[in-house]
Amino acid sequence: MRRSTSVAVHKDRSCAVTGTDRSGDIDVPSFAVLTVSRRSSVPASGRGRPVRTLVITGGTQGIGRALALHYLSRGDQVIAVGTNQVKGEALLTEADRLSAGDRCSFLSADLSSPTMTIRLADRLRTEHPRIDALVFGAFRYQTKRQETAEGIERTLALYVLSRYLLAEELRTTLERAPHPVIVNLCGTGSRAGRLRWDDLQLRRRYRPFAATMQGARANDLLGVAFTVEHPDSPVRYVLHNPLFVNTGLAEPFRQPTRTAVSIIAKLFAAPVDRAIQPIVERIDTPPEPALSAFQARRPIDVTGPGFDPGAARRLTITLRNLTINGAAA
Repeated sequence: MRRSTSVAVHKDRSCAVTGTDRSGDIDVPSFAVLTVSRRSSVPASGRGRPVRTLVITGGTQGIGRALALHYLSRGDQVIAVGTNQVKGEALLTEADRLSAGDRCSFLSADLSSPTMTIRLADRLRTEHPRIDALVFGAFRYQTKRQETAEGIERTLALYVLSRYLLAEELRTTLERAPHPVIVNLCGTGSRAGRLRWDDLQLRRRYRPFAATMQGARANDLLGVAFTVEHPDSPVRYVLHNPLFVNTGLAEPFRQPTRTAVSIIAKLFAAPVDRAIQPIVERIDTPPEPALSAFQARRPIDVTGPGFDPGAARRLTITLRNLTINGAAA
């Protein structure tokens, strides 16, 4: 089935492009742009130091939003990537309240699409000749198996493939920064999950937790692959597991599960403001090793079997093939 697209203009500073999934039942954003018209693409200076440029996927809610507001309040420039235009507009409004509207922009893009992810990277390279930090926070817990318009299982596409593509596509832009860093927010350090090499897209049996933890194991390998394929790069790759954080985890669930998850999160999950503190430290002062991993503040060994270079190479070959096949879909 062909993918249909439509264009809608929102107020004076937003433009949305949406498309219909192959099933014809799901309307998902393909690539859209919502930016503050006053935003400058070239950092100047602020508070006695150069303004840094941060790109944050999943930057309109949860940890991503908290990071965006933290760095905007410190005088840096933030490009938040997401799919919810209402939340994107809310972030821009909050940036205006912080007198940071000229340093905040929101790009709406469906990162589960490799084509749209690459288009996003092209735009970022054009508008921002230097990126200091790239934070991967976009994720959605898929209670049911879904495929993207390009025929890729959605958790694998969003949680793994988009992060691989953005790291590769934006590497040279990051390398222009004095202390570049990629922070991959994922489930590193957990013993749960494994890669189902014979069925990475979980066509035979889909379970949401298995898909999520497979993605976590794959993200560990993405960190390995980046450092192995680019051994001389100054970019530091940080895998960070924030553990249990109250970030709207209940949203994907139906009632009564949604209420139960909300109550558990309020009782036991860490508040977002506290959860971002170690992330901020790693962005501000990237670790010395090319690859590092943490569960909150606890370092994780990146030399064990879950960080095997051979498996990392196998994964990147698989992801490249998915990208090629998806672009041809």
